[in-house]
Amino acid sequence: MGTTGYAGLSFTLVSDFTAFVHPTWNVLRFMDNDTHEAKFYKKIGLPLCKMFYDLLAKIAWSLKLLGSGDKKRDVLIVPWWSLYLDILKGLQNISKLYKDMENDFWQIMRQVKVSLCILITKFAEESEHYEWLFKHKEVTNFYIRRKLAMMMLLEVEDNEQDQYYMLIDRSKLLVDSFEYIAKLKNIPGSFFGEFKEEQAIGLGVLREWFLLASQEIFNPNNALFVACPDYNRSFFPNQASEVNLLHLEYFRFSGRMTVLALAYYLQIRVGFDRVIFLQLDGNGVLLKDIRDVDPFLYRGCKEILNMDA
Repeated sequence: MGTTGYAGLSFTLVSDFTAFVHPTWNVLRFMDNDTHEAKFYKKIGLPLCKMFYDLLAKIAWSLKLLGSGDKKRDVLIVPWWSLYLDILKGLQNISKLYKDMENDFWQIMRQVKVSLCILITKFAEESEHYEWLFKHKEVTNFYIRRKLAMMMLLEVEDNEQDQYYMLIDRSKLLVDSFEYIAKLKNIPGSFFGEFKEEQAIGLGVLREWFLLASQEIFNPNNALFVACPDYNRSFFPNQASEVNLLHLEYFRFSGRMTVLALAYYLQIRVGFDRVIFLQLDGNGVLLKDIRDVDPFLYRGCKEILNMDA
């Protein structure tokens, strides 16, 4: 600490160790316990576990130092700290080989949460992928997870000509909006809207357009969505939507409007086809979804489930 020279763990060491451990453990996993080779490899298994825990202890000690800065003494941030994110990813890959090792790895990460957030803030690069951190959100804070999510979105190259202008007729607002948005491939750098025969321009017009277009999407007269009977702020696709021959394209348009609104709210630019799932809930939600879409079917299913066998 306190030096700009390299004094930490070697990324090459961890990378080589990872490359060696994975095939070795794969052999151990499928070998017959009674063979001579199995007994030989089992002698290797224990030292490998010890090496993993030694490396984990070293990086945990270093990260605790990184997060130990206070008002009197701030830890010097030096460039080689950037290697620690790569080392952590390597150790996390190794830890997945055994459940106990994986639990111990994430336990350490919870203990060094402050340091991990500092590393990400200072050294996380857009070219890297950090999905492995999203599975355990307790090791980072909301702002760090948002930073990583924004970095993982596919950026669109900026240029002066990347502007988009819409001229909307209020009398056919949904049709005009659909035609303009359907042409877009990516979120434009500059987005302008104006209503026909009106002089107003700027962000106020754009916000009004978002509001009016959203209202039209959920307008029952357009037969795209139907409000849930028990909760009129939730909607599901209208089975009668096929009265409009372009109903599938209009559903796609609705999704694009959502992406467009979020992109401008978060001030990011992405391709429409770029989707990231930050967290997936593995619990079964089918019956709950049925309740939102068709409460009558839901009640019928619940009655069947509650019947005596």
